[in-house]
Parts: sequence; C-alpha cells; structure tokens
Amino acid sequence: MLKGWIVTNLIIFFVGNCFEYDLLNQMLDGLKSKTVSTTALSFKEEGFTNFNEFSMAFESDFLFGNEKFNLDSLFDEHQKLNFEKKLKEQGPLSFETKKVVNKQALISPGEDHNILYQFSYPLIQRGKKDILYGFVLVRTIGPFGESGDETLKLFRLFEGKWVEIHKATVSII
Repeated sequence: MLKGWIVTNLIIFFVGNCFEYDLLNQMLDGLKSKTVSTTALSFKEEGFTNFNEFSMAFESDFLFGNEKFNLDSLFDEHQKLNFEKKLKEQGPLSFETKKVVNKQALISPGEDHNILYQFSYPLIQRGKKDILYGFVLVRTIGPFGESGDETLKLFRLFEGKWVEIHKATVSII
C-alpha cells in the first residue's frame, strides 16, 4: 500500500500538472471551434475560498435541490487541509495552449465576443482509498453575451478517464 502511494506521488511530482490538462482536454473534446476562453475562472474570485464552500455548493444546488451530494465523505481531514492549501495557491489564470489538444475550441485574443464557455483551472485532490478527484467551475454564456450559468463539477479518475460524478449549479448570470 505504502509502496503504491509513493510510486503514485512520484509520478505526480515528475509529470506535474498532467492530470489538470488531461481533465481540461477531456472537457474540451468535441466542443466546436472558437467557443472556449483561454482565460481561466478563479475559484477564489467566484466565492470558493475553502473546502466547506465547495461542500455546501454540492449539498444545496439551488436549481436541483433534490440532488444533494456529501463531499465530506470523500476526504479525510488531512486531505481537506491539502485541498485548502491548493485552493490558496490557485492555478494559472490562463491555459497553456501548447498543452491543449483541441486548440480549435479556444478563442484567440481579441475574439472575446464569441465566448460560450469559460473553465477554471482544474483543482485535483486525492481522496480516501487513494482516488483522484477533479473540481472544475464552468461558466456557460449564451450567444452574444446573453445570460448563462455557473456550474461546479466534480470528476473522478476511473480507469484513465475523468468521469463526472456530480455537478451543482452555483449561479445564474
């Protein structure tokens, strides 16, 4: 068990932010051209500054109140503290286009009027039973800047693919 944990963490150390771009690339797969902003949403600027705020968002989705999710059950106290440390460090506020597979989905600078989607930089956190989870905030905007929404999505790495296990609408814009 310890040997597997050490190997996994060494892989994470040497690969760097591979999991973040794997998740981002999976989300971009199949999106139409020129619809995604290269500017990342900030969890902090959108009101998510600690683990409890993520937990409350999943417990009280204001559009789909009957779909509650217990985020606390996935992480122990040490993992929650590690989550908050990562949250304070905050990922980059723009995506490295060289790491994006579907470059056609990205909007070139100066074409901001075409944005339909904006993503946060994925926050990856190891949970109980050594399971990897990814959190992404997604803003969807109607054509011509019309109203949209923000959704907090939770993914789990399963057999090499990121699987969405829950989402909560956190605001209407």
